[in-house]
Amino acid sequence: MARFEDIHILCQELIPIYNELEEDAKRVIEKHAEECESCKEQLESVGNIEITPKEMNHNQAPMKRFKKLFLFKRVNTLLMFFIRVIVLGLIAFDFSQHFSADVPYGIQFEGLRASLVLFYIPLAFVLLMFTWFLKNMKLLLMSLLVDLLVIYFFDDLIRLIV
Repeated sequence: MARFEDIHILCQELIPIYNELEEDAKRVIEKHAEECESCKEQLESVGNIEITPKEMNHNQAPMKRFKKLFLFKRVNTLLMFFIRVIVLGLIAFDFSQHFSADVPYGIQFEGLRASLVLFYIPLAFVLLMFTWFLKNMKLLLMSLLVDLLVIYFFDDLIRLIV
């Protein structure tokens, strides 16, 4: 009976963020909801209620562990995205500062590709390793795809702008 109670407590904490969970966690909650009437009702109400963040009260209990983990994953995702955008912006800015009509057109873009190799590829590798250590495979695959697209097509995008 202790196992049922442990799963019940976890389900009570995870049901409010049910739509953000991975498929394995959703299956565990659904299986538990088949046996537990209160969790079944709460799970059915999740689809009908839009959950919005509440204002923080000083009397409010601290965030529960799973909600903190969920927030941590969101913040890390945004941080890794913004780091990539900032580095690409700096590379594009450096390219625009050194762009000159006197230098042959193709040679200027070799400098842009060199900047990608020297700065973006190591950064992407470190960020991908960090994502791998966090065990977020969906984000890892999406980041890898975006990084490959940036490496192959960033100079073509800049050529369209220039």
